[in-house]
Amino acid sequence: MYIFNPMLINPAVAGSEYFHEIKVGYRNQWMGLKNSETGESVAPRTFYLSGHGHIGQHIGPNRGRSRYEKFRHHGIGGIITNDEFGPFNTLSAYLVYAYNLMLSEYVNISFGAGVGMQQWRLDGSKLLFAADGSGPQIGTINKTLPDANIGGWLQAKNYFIGFSTHQIFQNQFNLLPRSAGESSQNKLNVHYFLYTGYNVKVHEQLVFVPSILLKYVNPVPLAVDLNCKMKYSLLKEKKDEENHEIWGGISYRHQDAP
Repeated sequence: MYIFNPMLINPAVAGSEYFHEIKVGYRNQWMGLKNSETGESVAPRTFYLSGHGHIGQHIGPNRGRSRYEKFRHHGIGGIITNDEFGPFNTLSAYLVYAYNLMLSEYVNISFGAGVGMQQWRLDGSKLLFAADGSGPQIGTINKTLPDANIGGWLQAKNYFIGFSTHQIFQNQFNLLPRSAGESSQNKLNVHYFLYTGYNVKVHEQLVFVPSILLKYVNPVPLAVDLNCKMKYSLLKEKKDEENHEIWGGISYRHQDAP
């Protein structure tokens, strides 16, 4: 999903485009995965809503006082995601800010941060224990924790590269209540992302964007995603009008990872 919306993994993307955008996405994986007892689907499902834009670009009371004023602007945005996998559900919400600096006409560098919260939910009624039905009685458990992520983003006319870290607070919480037995201490480890890609123009209207994402979470092995996105421009007769575009892409992941 990040190949069409890199702000999902890097807050520094906020305000890096000349336009404002709102995106909505939904992913349903492993659609045949079901609970053997109830037949209910337990396949992972993800939904997100995000938006960002720039402010202070070529506007403001200080415009014209510095020849570099127009090369600095701010980006703001927000992200809401909901991940569901069997009995587990994670709801996240962040406010995002990024400081953008134009290094040249076609090169923009930005640094950003997202601050918000994560709500972890466990539905004990969906848990299956021993065949004889023994096991702890668990209801619904909710844990809400503060969270933050940071990143840097360099975008040029034909390439981009970004680095970001998620869950920098490394929060700890008990997943199971003490009444269910010995409590289990869980730690949200830091996630590291390195993402880069290049625009390959094969035709006046067709551009391919191969990219690679490296993701590391201790102690899981390094995950590598290989992606290729296609952008096809529907050129209009009037050049002063904005072109409409058709997007598509494929992705391959080496090593199992979330």
